[in-house]
Formats: sequence, structure tokens, C-alpha cells
Amino acid sequence: MDFPAWLFHNALKPLFWFQPVFYSFHGWLATEMALWLLFHPYEPKYIPGTQLQIPFTPGIFPRGRHKLSVSIADTITDILLTQEDIKKQAEKLITEANIYAALDMLFDSVGNELKDITNIRRIYRYVDDLLPPLIQKLSMEYITSLENQKNKQFNLMLGQLFNRILPHLSINADHADFIAKTLFDVAITPANVRKILVGFLTDANIEVLESTLLQRIGGIQGILIRFVDLKKGFVQFRTFLVEDAAEAEVMLGHMLSQMNMQEKLKQQILQFSPQSLPVETLEETKKYLIQALRNVLIQNRDVIVETISHMTSEATHAISNSLMQVDYNQVSEAWLPGFKKDLARFVYTYLNKELENMLSKALPAISLNTVIVDKIDQFSAKELEETIQGICHRELRWLAFLGGFLGFWLGLVSNFVAYWWHPIS
Repeated sequence: MDFPAWLFHNALKPLFWFQPVFYSFHGWLATEMALWLLFHPYEPKYIPGTQLQIPFTPGIFPRGRHKLSVSIADTITDILLTQEDIKKQAEKLITEANIYAALDMLFDSVGNELKDITNIRRIYRYVDDLLPPLIQKLSMEYITSLENQKNKQFNLMLGQLFNRILPHLSINADHADFIAKTLFDVAITPANVRKILVGFLTDANIEVLESTLLQRIGGIQGILIRFVDLKKGFVQFRTFLVEDAAEAEVMLGHMLSQMNMQEKLKQQILQFSPQSLPVETLEETKKYLIQALRNVLIQNRDVIVETISHMTSEATHAISNSLMQVDYNQVSEAWLPGFKKDLARFVYTYLNKELENMLSKALPAISLNTVIVDKIDQFSAKELEETIQGICHRELRWLAFLGGFLGFWLGLVSNFVAYWWHPIS
């Protein structure tokens, strides 16, 4: 029997369609089971009464959820959403017009709030209440950091300042006159000179002076001085300084005046120049000044902090009172439009120049890959199934139909193979 006749004869028999229908059902069922096993069961299953885990439990996606999340994150960050893509999108958004629109909305919102005098007073009251304690706290913490040797910027800042000032320090005549006068009024007084001489003229020093003079002075003066009891003269002078203090101070004052010591000291101060000092001396002077200033701040911290707080309170109060008198409607009409344009141009120029650098620092800090992985890892097995089904539900359903369709045709092919394998004559 030829094939067309055989096909027509058997197509009318129900048994002919049994294999196609059975294979079709088998293909559909196998595909449905495979799709079900992608997501189910959600948790591991064990053989009752044992600790043996049943194979293929949990489902493929729940079991490999972390690998899936890492793969998705890598695909997104390496292919779909690269740094270059983010930069291009940011460049599209960061335009001068967009920045101006954002600033316009911000200033309009702030301007509407500033039109209400109640809001302004509330803002200024907050500033008056919060700023002085804040400045006081920051000042105390700063000085405490100096005491604990934790503030390295203090030494660095003052060091740079003194490096610029000390080598170029100059003293004019008025300064020299003031310094010399102050020294003579405070330090080089007749009373202080008398005390210094008394302290110097000890018995040991007198013997050294006598011995030195006898050795150093030669000639006729040396011969004559040997007939004088120098030691006795020094002792009598010391006694005079101690017992007749008032007369001694008058004499010393007259001597200082006759010798014009204040004017000579002034001339010496005028000739002083930091450039003439050795580098080591300048460094030591700088270190001394820094340490001295540090000690002053630490020893007087309470007074300094209280003074800063008081000054801040008065300053903020004065500024608040001044700003309360401002008519913000007139101010905005006068300069705000131009200010917004200039500010938008400045922000755009800055962002356009620094965008790539900012993104290169921001994206690693954000760690988009880690965020995606953590987010997917937090999904429950059911949420993961719903998410994937929501994305490709239709495609998964068509896979089951495709399995049935292929099974049907495999059944028909099986019938055809049977004919060619055992042809009926």
C-alpha cells in the first residue's frame, strides 16, 4: 500500500492519533514541570525520617539566588549601565537651562517663605538660639584638641604664617622707641639693675673678677692696680647696693641716663633684622611662638570660649535685626534674576568640568553592583518567582505550548517511521 493511501486509511482511526496526542501531553507536562522546578520548592526537602535532602530541592532559582543576583548585577553594571552611560545621561540632565530651572524653583519657594515675616522671625530666632552654643562647643572642642596634641593643623597653619612673617619682619623708629621705652620702664629699671648686680656680686664671682683683672691688665695700670684691694672694693660696693638701696637706685638711674642707654638700645633694635639670624634660630623662635600661643589658648580656654560665644551672640543678633529690616520683595526684583543666571552658569561650568571626576569618586562609593546584589538577595523565593514571572510570564507559558507542539509532531513522526520501517504491501 502506498503512503498516501496508508495515511488516508489510518488517519480515520483513533489509534493513529494516540501517539501524537500522548507525546503532545508529555511535552507540555515535562516543560511545565521543568518551569515549576525553576522556582519550587522554596525550601530544601528531606526524605522523611532522615537527613537526606531530596535532589533538586529547593528549586533552581531559590538555590542559586546569590549567583543569579551577582550575575544580574554584573550584567547591569558592566553592560547595561556603565559609568560612561551614567556620565552621558548626567550630561544630558546637567545643562545650564535645567540648572537655572531648578534654582528658579528653589528661589521662588524660598522667596515665598521669606515674604511671610513670621517665618523670617522664626528662622532668625533659631539662628540666635543655635549659633552661639554651636560656636561655643566647636571652640571648646578645638582648644581641647590642642591640649590633647590631636590638632596637627594648628602647628601647620601657624608655621606657614610665621614662615611668611618672620623673614620679612621690620622695625621702624617708632616701634624701636616704644620697645626700648617699655623695656626701661618694666625690665631695665634701676631697682632691677641693683638686684641683678647684688645677685652677681657673690664671693665666688668677686674672686674671679679680681683674678681676671690682675691677669688681664698689664703695664703701669697693672702695677698700680696691685696696690688696690679689688676684692674689698667689690664687697663694699655690694654692701652699698644692699644697705643703701634707695640711694643706689638713684645713682644707677643717673648712670643709665648719663650713658643714654635707652637711646643706644633703640639703635640696636633698629638694626635688628630677622634675615640676619641663623635658620636654626628662626625655627626655634617659630616653635616657641607656636607653643606659647597654644599655652595661652589652653590656659585661658574658659575666658576665650565665653568671649567668642558672647561676640557670636551679639553679632548674630545684630545681623538678624538688620536683615529684619530688609524688604525681600524689592531685593528679589532688583538683583535676583541676574544672580540666578550667574549662579546657574557657575554651577554648570563647575559640574561640566568636574563631572567625570565626581562620578569616578561617587560610583565606587555608591557601589551599585553591591546594592543590586543585596537587594536581590533580600527577595524571598516567592518574591523572586513573582519578579521573574512578571518579566517573562508570557514567554514561559509559550515554552509549555511549544513543548506540547513538538511532542505532537514527534508522535506523527513516530507513526511515519513505523510505516517506512514496516511498510504494508
